[in-house]
Amino acid sequence: MWRNETISSHSGLSNDFRYLYLADSESHVWQLDQRSGASLWKQKDLHQRRLTAPAAYENYVVVGIWKAMCIGCRVLMADKWVVYK
Repeated sequence: MWRNETISSHSGLSNDFRYLYLADSESHVWQLDQRSGASLWKQKDLHQRRLTAPAAYENYVVVGIWKAMCIGCRVLMADKWVVYK
């Protein structure tokens, strides 16, 4: 068991057979080793985009980007999916 106090996620996480994937509070996507908790890579291209929890699928990590717009006092939500290989 391990703990990594430098990374925090409020959108959730996913995993595959060996790694954990999460989006932190700044919308950086991380890959962590399940056994040690060590960070293997960090993707910063989506900084402050309010990401969904990552989904691991085959050799890909997928995250959703949420956008909110106010048009005529109605809030519309749109999403966009980003895939990392």
